[in-house]
Amino acid sequence: MLVPTLTGTFFPEVLHTISTAATRAKLRVIICEADESEQQEQQLHWLLTAQVDGLLVCATNPAGSAGHFQLARQRGVPLVFFHQAGPGKDVHAVVLNQVQAAYKAVSHLLAQGRTRIAHFAGPAHQAASHDHRQGYAQALCEYNVPWNERLLYEGEATVEAGRRHLQAALASGVLPDALFISNEVVALGALQVLHERGVRVPETIALVVCGGTGLAALASPPLTSLDLPGRELGHAAVQLLLALLADPGGACQRIYLTPQLHVRASSAAGS
Repeated sequence: MLVPTLTGTFFPEVLHTISTAATRAKLRVIICEADESEQQEQQLHWLLTAQVDGLLVCATNPAGSAGHFQLARQRGVPLVFFHQAGPGKDVHAVVLNQVQAAYKAVSHLLAQGRTRIAHFAGPAHQAASHDHRQGYAQALCEYNVPWNERLLYEGEATVEAGRRHLQAALASGVLPDALFISNEVVALGALQVLHERGVRVPETIALVVCGGTGLAALASPPLTSLDLPGRELGHAAVQLLLALLADPGGACQRIYLTPQLHVRASSAAGS
């Protein structure tokens, strides 16, 4: 199994579910961590050399390692992508519908009359960042709110990035009235600055975060979140891999899971 990170709370929950389900099916799990394309290629090469029975892959930049994924298929190694789809259309995958998730989040803010919604996105090379931006744009278009590049901020998933983005937004001359943030840790950094500056949430600036791993509900105020179905994702990925092991020539399957929006005080109307 190949994942971008072993830190945080979301991926450990997914990995625990995968490990438990695989063990019940009498499979051993090898976990490799790789975020960048070069690391992905190195780890994939090692896993193929180790002659694994199948691969579960969560790659932040699947296109960057497309050749190695193709090699796995040529060798007849069952391959399932999870969290986001792999390169091409003929791949087996259990995918979080990040476009729909972002659309839900931004539509929730727009429905309350928020029109200057800043988006704190992840790194541009990550597929999830592209999907969030697409859903964000779709919601703006539907509500006839013009796209404003000055409201888009990209960076790593750190508290410091959240602080930096919020400070830049407050100094930009285009004061946002809402934030759609792609990571809970980034949201906590932004919230720190809002508290320090005395900016009221949600009266002045409302927040919605993509994550839902537990941190959002513990913030002050509790953050409206798109809860990622980690357990469902891990279970579905293992079941799809088991189906491929039993029938390697089975039809290509792509399963979509949509995060659910949980409205809390950070964006609740009338708060």
